[in-house]
Amino acid sequence: MVVGAIREGVMKKLNEKDEQIQRIDKLNSLLQQRLKSLFVENQLYRNMALANEAMANSLRNNLEQLLVANVNNKHHSAGTGPRAVAEDTESCCDSNGNYERDRRTAEKEERMCKRCGEKESCVLLLPCRHLCLCAVCGRGSDQLKACQVCNTHTSATLHVNMSS
Repeated sequence: MVVGAIREGVMKKLNEKDEQIQRIDKLNSLLQQRLKSLFVENQLYRNMALANEAMANSLRNNLEQLLVANVNNKHHSAGTGPRAVAEDTESCCDSNGNYERDRRTAEKEERMCKRCGEKESCVLLLPCRHLCLCAVCGRGSDQLKACQVCNTHTSATLHVNMSS
C-alpha cells in the first residue's frame, strides 16, 4: 500500500513533467516559426532600404547633373546661341513679344501645383518622380495615395528647394 501510494505520486509527477515538456516544445516551435518570419521580414526591409538608397543616390546624381547643366546653359547663353538670337530678334522688331509672353505663361502654368493650382510645384513624388505638388499640398502627402499626374501609387515625397 505504501509502495502503491509512492508509485502513484511519482507517476503523477512524471505526467506533469511530460505535459510541461510538451508545452515547452510547442512554445519553442512557435518561437522558431516567429524567428523565421522575422528573419524574412528583416531581409525584405533591408532590400527595400538598399533600393531606396540606390534611388536616392540616382536622384542626387541627376540633380547634380541638372545643376551643372543649368550652370553651363547660363554661361553658354550669355551672348550667343538660340536664346541670344531670339532676344536680338525680339528687341529689334518686337514681333515675337506675344509668343514669348504666351510661352512664359504656359511654362508657369506647367509648374503650378496639380492639386490646388495656386502655387508653384516643389514636392517630388516617388517612385514616379513627378514634381507636381506645392509645399502646402505636399505637407499632407502621407494621406496622398497616388500621383496627380500618372496615378502611380506614391511611396515617398521629397521637398525640392527651387531657388534660382
